[in-house]
Amino acid sequence: MKVIDDKFRRNPVPYIIQCTLAGFMMVVILFVLNVVTETALIAALASSAFVAFTMPHSYFAKTRSLLGGYLVSSVIGISCDLISTHPHAVGFFQGPDASTIAFAAFAVSLSIFVMVITDTEHAPAAGLALGFVLNPWNAVTIVLILFSISFMATSKRILKRWMVDLI
Repeated sequence: MKVIDDKFRRNPVPYIIQCTLAGFMMVVILFVLNVVTETALIAALASSAFVAFTMPHSYFAKTRSLLGGYLVSSVIGISCDLISTHPHAVGFFQGPDASTIAFAAFAVSLSIFVMVITDTEHAPAAGLALGFVLNPWNAVTIVLILFSISFMATSKRILKRWMVDLI
């Protein structure tokens, strides 16, 4: 049974450097965002760091996918959160928990649909839509998340010529 990837054995340097870069991105993001109350939102960013730094040349790590996916999912997740707390929605679903669950699922589904039709597919962004419905957020949260993904996308774009796809 093989435990260590043969590509890593042949050339471990890119693996070490690119994974360290992903870790650096997360250090910056974790210092900026509130780790306790925004865990689902940070988890989406961690997943994006994985995509951006292990598959920098992939379709899903394109700047359009990173930024577009986050923008689409932010708008949809925030909208679904606002609608889920409206008295009519809560009444229709017979309680705030049922309304939150229904709109959280809808936010994921709709963000996937819109990302696919706008060519901004980025799987971790669907988790962001979910996070906006399930976690507390405010305007600062939105700005920091969009700044974080922009910082990540820009860093990846600058370093892309020296990075390789690890997967």
